[in-house]
Amino acid sequence: MYSVKRWGWSIGAVLVLSIGLSACSSNEGASVNDGTTQQTTVKEKEPAAEKPETKEYVDYLGRKVEIPTDPQRIVYYDNKTFGDMLVLGADAVGQDSRFESIYQDQVKDIEDLGAPLNLEKLVELEPDLIITGLHAQGEELDQIAKVAPTVGIDVDAPLEQRLPILGLLVNREAEAQQWLADYDAKSEQAWNAFKQSANIGPDETATIFLNTNRTLYVMTTGLAADLYSPYGLDIPDEVKKVTIDEEMPWAQISLESLPSFAGDHVFLMAAGAGEDSAENDELMKSAIWKDLPAVKNGHVYVVEQKWNKRDAYTMHEFLNELPAMMKQQ
Repeated sequence: MYSVKRWGWSIGAVLVLSIGLSACSSNEGASVNDGTTQQTTVKEKEPAAEKPETKEYVDYLGRKVEIPTDPQRIVYYDNKTFGDMLVLGADAVGQDSRFESIYQDQVKDIEDLGAPLNLEKLVELEPDLIITGLHAQGEELDQIAKVAPTVGIDVDAPLEQRLPILGLLVNREAEAQQWLADYDAKSEQAWNAFKQSANIGPDETATIFLNTNRTLYVMTTGLAADLYSPYGLDIPDEVKKVTIDEEMPWAQISLESLPSFAGDHVFLMAAGAGEDSAENDELMKSAIWKDLPAVKNGHVYVVEQKWNKRDAYTMHEFLNELPAMMKQQ
């Protein structure tokens, strides 16, 4: 019934409009009261403003760089934070994949430029934008910048600062803001649920130890980005003194001083094979290690080094693996 009425109205409207147009046509050129001739003018549609092809960007090194607004062939040369590109859905043609990661399968078809960077390979890729981390400075940066517009980014900056900058560079600003909002909500939910299920108190602390070449370090980078989130665990005071207060991402410590740095929970970074495994076995059999409260309470977690990254992709996946990773061992 509704469709019949609607069509009836439409036909009537067309007839009225046709009559009106005929009357206007018959009067075309006739004089009107003010003595002018009636005319119909059609204003041409103004062309939409063209989006600029490039924009000026000042990177964290203070360099002014003219970069494409929508880059299509991006080289992202940093081995620790490539996962930022993955969560933004930005394609890359070149990378630095020196270290093991949890996203190796996703980037296996992207050209590995090696370390130091293979300049010949870089030229062959014909990038229109190169994004590089802290290690590319001075003469190396000057050489890279001759190939394509090159921007230095602070890969040690917190994710909430780093991701919006990358979003600006690769034309994914909205995606960056949305991802951060979604991640914050997921982090709060995941940590609250886990603390409740594992009976973890609000003030419990955690320490990340790296044991390599018979040298011990306390870490506040990599895995720490998730572990020490606003919803996660606290940093022991002694760890803060030698890292945060000294503006250092890690600090070397002695075996004898280990107890003063160990928190309620202890994470031991392990490569999982070869000499590192032997070193960790040796450490975990020592009297000092066995006497730690965290060891006695079953709060020690051996974590593969592939999780020791601070990129957005790894941090997101960490929340999914948290319950399994922190099961009592």
